Amino acid sequence: MTALVCITTLVFQISIPQTQGFFNLGDSAVYISAILFGPIIGAFSGGVGSALADLILGYGVFAPITLVTKGAEGFVVGLISNSLIPPKKTNTRWTVFISLTGLVVGVIIILVGLLFYSTPWQIGIGFLASYQFFEINPIPIVWVVLGCVSAALIVVGGLRTSPEVAWLTFSILIGGSCMVIGYFVAEYWLLGFGTAAFVEIPFNIGQMTIGGIIAIPVSQSLKRALPFLIASQE
Repeated sequence: MTALVCITTLVFQISIPQTQGFFNLGDSAVYISAILFGPIIGAFSGGVGSALADLILGYGVFAPITLVTKGAEGFVVGLISNSLIPPKKTNTRWTVFISLTGLVVGVIIILVGLLFYSTPWQIGIGFLASYQFFEINPIPIVWVVLGCVSAALIVVGGLRTSPEVAWLTFSILIGGSCMVIGYFVAEYWLLGFGTAAFVEIPFNIGQMTIGGIIAIPVSQSLKRALPFLIASQE
């Protein structure tokens, strides 16, 4: 699983010049490892596999940070998805749980958008010499609408989907948040990137989201196809 995390991280990257970091698909393998094998293997494969990829790609300055941050991400996802028991879907606690989750996510989107992403954006369009930049002024109400829509989708989706899928989504949301916050704190205070550290937040949220979209169906399919994986944990 450590090798899988490393290879998945290496196979596709988008460079982020402001922080010298990069967008990748490695989080999907971190989540799969954690969901299938629990917090210990999730932490080891997530931390070591991702740190090895940093070293191979020449991002050695990030390797110690990645070891801790991705390790924490794998541990939290493995712990919540395997060790904690979700409320029953028919229970009132489930409705409260889903509603609070949607509320928290919506508020975070609104606050982050209003505080850090309401300044003018530069959008690049074109190729090589014809590359042009256009400035767009985002309207603050956009973040309020986006936060409310996201909260509504989480609540409706959580109440309509199976508890298992909703619980895996919740575990990835919490574990992925450890990754997003961990990188931001390290880049802002330890590496001294200052406000540039904010640039990487949406990229890391994108990593978490895409990773979850890949990991949940893959891990569920593997559990059905390879039942010994479940037995090995028990």
